[in-house]
Amino acid sequence: MGDHLQSPEKGQGHTHVLATEADDTSQMATEEVAYMADYTGFDSSKVDLIPSGNVQSDTRKVIIYKRRWYVLALFSLMALTQGGVWNTWGPITESSETVFKWHDSNIALLSNWGPITYIISMFFFSWLLDVKGLRWATLITASLVLGGTGLRCITSERKPATWSLLGAESI
Repeated sequence: MGDHLQSPEKGQGHTHVLATEADDTSQMATEEVAYMADYTGFDSSKVDLIPSGNVQSDTRKVIIYKRRWYVLALFSLMALTQGGVWNTWGPITESSETVFKWHDSNIALLSNWGPITYIISMFFFSWLLDVKGLRWATLITASLVLGGTGLRCITSERKPATWSLLGAESI
């Protein structure tokens, strides 16, 4: 293959650069500019896609750890658990109103405690992520979810359950 293919008439075309296998990225970029030149009237001669001069290659190695899947699985499990905790009150609205003598506004408030506490605690957890890292923030979050869901199970009597459920949802 030749290094350059030019159109026969000057000014009507552009130069296609056929790169070697080691230069696939440059070839794709050059072909993309050539495509733009064909259909948009873009002048590809003013664009330098293949840098000239001393170009240092990046020789850093990327290390891929298998534990990333473990971290992803834990994060997904925690997100699934928290979604299940927030979704508790929708399906059992009618029975909760009957058992605890609540109104729709009580159920709505319990469901809204998650976003409300997020707004309150996001600054603390942002600071915690910066200072202590992801591990501590994840452990504290998982502990709060565990404590909040455990607090829901303490009693089913009307008045104490109302306060314990408000506390559990705010955690």
